[in-house]
Amino acid sequence: MHQIVKKFFATGFSFGLIAPIFAILIVSAGTVSASGSDCSVPLDAGFDSDFAEVVEVEDNSRGWWGGSSVNTDLSPLRDDLYVEIDTNVYYNTNAVANVNNLKTTIRNSLETYASSSDLNSFGSRFKYSKVLKIIDDSSSAVTSNITKIIIRRNLDVDTANFAQYELCFGNKFHNRNKGYNVKSTGFRVNGIRGVCYFTDTYIDEKTGRLVIFRLSNTGAVEIVNSNAGTVKYDIGEILIDTIRILSTIKSDNVVEIEAIPDSNDIIGLKDLYLQFSIAESNISVVEDIISTGADTSGVNYVSTSSFTNGSKVRGDIITDSGSTTSLVGYVNGQAYYGAFHTMSDGSRMTGSTHSSDSQAITSTPGTTSSSSTTTGSSYSSRSSSSSSSY
Repeated sequence: MHQIVKKFFATGFSFGLIAPIFAILIVSAGTVSASGSDCSVPLDAGFDSDFAEVVEVEDNSRGWWGGSSVNTDLSPLRDDLYVEIDTNVYYNTNAVANVNNLKTTIRNSLETYASSSDLNSFGSRFKYSKVLKIIDDSSSAVTSNITKIIIRRNLDVDTANFAQYELCFGNKFHNRNKGYNVKSTGFRVNGIRGVCYFTDTYIDEKTGRLVIFRLSNTGAVEIVNSNAGTVKYDIGEILIDTIRILSTIKSDNVVEIEAIPDSNDIIGLKDLYLQFSIAESNISVVEDIISTGADTSGVNYVSTSSFTNGSKVRGDIITDSGSTTSLVGYVNGQAYYGAFHTMSDGSRMTGSTHSSDSQAITSTPGTTSSSSTTTGSSYSSRSSSSSSSY
């Protein structure tokens, strides 16, 4: 195993014992080539003192730290890989008195697994079949579940400098051959107006092109950089070309980037610290009207897609003229800050004028909606379903 540790802390290190396996590289404004899965550091200019020393480590039988003289608190050094779920849990209303209590029971069961020894370590594995069973076994009222998997990493942005980034997920990406396999939260870029987002466009089975886009006042996609980097579907890696990100919608200068994994079993490869993020997961419940006896023919049964939603972005939807300080409402469960117009019945829709891309804006996140026409431009959130969202 070969890996780059992006921050080096001298406390607890005994170089007399481990000097033969360490090569200390002093990093200046040049380019760093990061191998392995620890590669979320900027690859170009703009390193601060935290990145002034990079430790290159070779494999040995006792673990990468090489002996007991090392401080083994790796939390400042590790790179977190997050697993999130989007689950619709079907339940029998005859077997549960309070649906909110059912949601809490399901969440608590998943929280127990999230803190288990299966996860929260390097080289651990998120076991999809176990999660399905945990949900089904959480209550006798649960009849089944449809659960989708998302993997996420947080890109720590250097807002003061132009930089290149390499972000490794350690798991193969699913490639739908039509792009939008990768989604991000919003950010602002030097020289580009408005809030921008990352996504991918298809090149071939192994490779995609990273692009930067923004949403117009009507919610339509506007590509502002058609060649912003490379997405390697086959190994789960994103390379971002030289860019200066001025600010991020998320706090702490973080851009959250998600992808669809090719396998629902997720590995914390090498130095990726695997975590199950319940807080960022979507847990919804749906009445199973067949089990309750309300619809024995199944004519009115609400089915859930086993595929991910058509949202173009992760998190808040902010259009070109949107302001992050003025919440307009919610579009399919996601906060909306952009332009809007009012229809004759008093309802509001996205865009300053009506178009086929316009979508209904609701006052609460739990209410779902659809676009005014059945077009391919749907910006539904991960929480969109005909069910009660948690």
